Amino acid sequence: MSIFKHLDAISSRVLDVTNSQRCRILPRTENSNPNTRRGLDTAREVIEVDCIFEYNSIEFGMELGVRKSYREANDLRNVSVGRTALVSIDRRYFPDQNKEPRQGDLLYMLKDDGNLDPNYPPFELMDNQRDGQARFESRLIQKDSQT
Repeated sequence: MSIFKHLDAISSRVLDVTNSQRCRILPRTENSNPNTRRGLDTAREVIEVDCIFEYNSIEFGMELGVRKSYREANDLRNVSVGRTALVSIDRRYFPDQNKEPRQGDLLYMLKDDGNLDPNYPPFELMDNQRDGQARFESRLIQKDSQT
């Protein structure tokens, strides 16, 4: 193991100790038929891990109006507020690559006592991107209505 991989593993554990929240990941099967619902994947287990969770509000400028000519642009007067959710998880929780979270898995945030946190809705993992070292990052989709 190179010194950089060793330092990255140490810093990843320090991040988890100082900034992490507990979450539960429910693995779901892939849709083989577009008209079926995803079920629980029994080949992978439900796991609770420490994660770095970001849930930030973002303002998007939306274009309004009709273009009158090719020289005129639309107004950016209307600002829409949305949220983006990201999660970063240490790969040490998943020693086997086949057991890692996949697109479509559900993620629930937990309180300190291990129960579901009512302040956060359930999320669905949209993708799973490795950082090349000790962690991977996933974008999340909110499953409930946004408030």
